[in-house]
Amino acid sequence: MAAIRRMPRSASVIALAEVEMLHLPAVEWLNFLYEHPRAMHAQLACQLEQATRKIAESEPAIEQRLAKSIIELADSGIGTPAPNGIGLRFSQQDLANLTGASLDSVKKIVRNFKTAGLVGTGRQILLLRDPAKLREIADGHRTAAS
Repeated sequence: MAAIRRMPRSASVIALAEVEMLHLPAVEWLNFLYEHPRAMHAQLACQLEQATRKIAESEPAIEQRLAKSIIELADSGIGTPAPNGIGLRFSQQDLANLTGASLDSVKKIVRNFKTAGLVGTGRQILLLRDPAKLREIADGHRTAAS
């Protein structure tokens, strides 16, 4: 992919056994791809699949980080007691910034937390309804779906 973007090589390989290697300069690789659109398509599809898989694999880690951040905020005493939980005045963008996740990921996870009855949401407020279950997610013992 680095050749397609005209960037320096972005990966290295370490052989575990004896290998025969062919060095193909970036210009030759690009010429091949331009002359063979199906090969270009296959190359890009493979890269997209790898990126999609990485995102999917990171989702549980983000869910756990978000749960941990919410619990830490509640434990710090910042929250406001409410009849049906603890109110935290944070937007989903604030939570994304706090956890180092994208806003879209946080929205998806908060929606899952809400469906599971762990939190409620309002304008720039998160209502923590089930701290015990959220703490289990933060500790890696469960997910919102389980």
